[in-house]
Parts: sequence; structure tokens; C-alpha cells
Amino acid sequence: MHDRPAWARWFPRDASASLFCAAGISALVGIADILLCTTVAGDYGLTLFIGTPCVLGIGAPLLHGIGAPRSFWQCVLAAMVCQCALFMGMLVFGIEGIVCIAMAAPLWMSVAIVGASIAYPLHRWMWRGHMFRAGFPVAGLLLVLLIPMAGGAEHVARLQPATIELTSTVEIDAPPEVVWRRLVEFPAMKRPTQWPFELGIAYPVRADLVGRGVGARRYCVFSTGSAAENIRTWDEPRELAFDVLNTPEPMTEWTLYPGIHPPHLDGYLESKEARFELIALPGNRTRLVGTSWYTNRMFPGAYWRLWSDAIIHQVHVAVFAHVKALAEADFRGGGTGR
Repeated sequence: MHDRPAWARWFPRDASASLFCAAGISALVGIADILLCTTVAGDYGLTLFIGTPCVLGIGAPLLHGIGAPRSFWQCVLAAMVCQCALFMGMLVFGIEGIVCIAMAAPLWMSVAIVGASIAYPLHRWMWRGHMFRAGFPVAGLLLVLLIPMAGGAEHVARLQPATIELTSTVEIDAPPEVVWRRLVEFPAMKRPTQWPFELGIAYPVRADLVGRGVGARRYCVFSTGSAAENIRTWDEPRELAFDVLNTPEPMTEWTLYPGIHPPHLDGYLESKEARFELIALPGNRTRLVGTSWYTNRMFPGAYWRLWSDAIIHQVHVAVFAHVKALAEADFRGGGTGR
């Protein structure tokens, strides 16, 4: 059956016009869903990163199919164009920055393809007459309401993030007592050149120590602010451990407008504690092992951990490289490192 009901005749038959209408309408619905999840509910969870792209991946192809029967690849194309329109809308309306959108894009696009795969058999069923006249409007309404309902349920459930442990290691050509002095506090370092810091991720600047021993306060200064750390283990020159009392903003967003501050910059990626072990090696050398514990409140955790682990590891690398250079220079020069 290729005759459309009266309510559907407003939608263009032409493939190009239909594609952009479907993508634009779906993207506007997606922007409303994103604002509902992030601004109203304050959640960067499964509803946002799985539910929204899946629903849009279903909705855009079904809208595209109102005008005429479409192939599977036309349905996939509608889902992809919808996601691109959504990303552009997020930038234009100042909802998110370029880097965060780029991080989320692989997940969003993958889930949208799954949505298009669901939409295609529904689209074929629709054009056989089983769904077109009454079922399609009902399905569309359900899709529009699904994200608010799922987001509300997720907000009530309050999923708790797991504490993630990440360890990095470096070997230094200096004995532990020299490395220790450069580890507990160090002067300002050059801006690191690792890839995350070129994208606006917060990078370490220096470490200041107030007091000595257990209960002393260490301040690790980043490009976006200072993290206060309360020292709970001071075993010179073998082990230093501390609790992180606050976490500065994890990044500076790249946006079209100044002053954009998405909610995920506050309290979603949090450092909890850290421990450094200094292991003496033959030949006046030291193996420095650093372990950080942190939480990431963005779901799905397995996906966002790929990004957060890589970023925190690069913070370790930058700090370790600085400590290594200072300690080795002290040892070669016979200095005290103070």
C-alpha cells in the first residue's frame, strides 16, 4: 500500500527534502531531551547516551519514511544526518563544547545505527498498511515520551559510579630520597604537550606542600584550579598517600560562545585518593609507582572509562616526566633538590 493517509501528506515525498525535514525535526526533539537530562535532571547517564541516540535513530528514519518507502541505507543515512544536526544544534545553542561532543560521537553514532536497524522493519511494516493509518502516530508519541520517562526513572534510581583504580609507573635514574623531595612538591612545569592537554583538558602545573608528615596539606595546582590533598601516609622515602578533598574542573570547553559551562564540569569526574610508592633499584635508581582512585558519574561507565583512564594516565605521565627530570638533574649535580 503506497497511498498515504491525509495526516501524512504534508511531509515531502522527495528523498532529499524528506531527509532534511526528518533530521531537523528529530534533532530538535533530541535537543529538548538533552536539556531535560542534563539541565533539569542533572544526569549524564544511560538515558542520555543510549536512550536518546537510539530513539532518534528510530524516529528520524520513520519520519523519513512518511513520504515514500525507503531502503535500509536511506534509513541509516537519516539516523546519521539527524545525529550530525543534533551535534550542530548543541554547539549553536551553547549546550556542549566541541571536544565533549567529539568524545560522545562514536557512542552516539553506533547506538543510532542500532536504532535505524530497528526502524527499518517498522518502516516496511508501515508501508504494508499495518501501521500507517493509526499505529505510526501512536508510535511517534511513544518515542517522544520515552526519553522523559526513562530519564525520570534513571534519576530516581540514582546509579552510583564505581571507584576506578589506575596505576602508572616510571623508572628514574636517582635514588628514592632524591625522588621523594621532588615528588612531595615541585615547581611550575612547562605546559605538557600530550594530546589531552592540547584539547583543553586540565593539565598539572605545580605541587605545593604545607607542613610535613601525616596531616600535612598538599596542593596540586592544575590549569583550571587547585586540588587540595590531605596526606594520610608519609613514609619517607618509600610511600606517600593522600585523600583528595576537591577536584578542579576537568577541562576548559571549546565553544562558540564565552562562558559556556555544561553541568558535567562540576562533580562528574572526581579524584578520590592517590598513592605513590618509591621502590629502590640497583645502581641508585628508583621505580616510581603512582596509583589514583577516581569516580566518573557518566554512564555507560565502560565507554567513558576509556576516555577518563587515558586522560588521567596522561596526567600521571606529565607529572612523572617532570619529577624524573628534576630528580635526575639533582642527582647528577649533587644537589639537595630543595
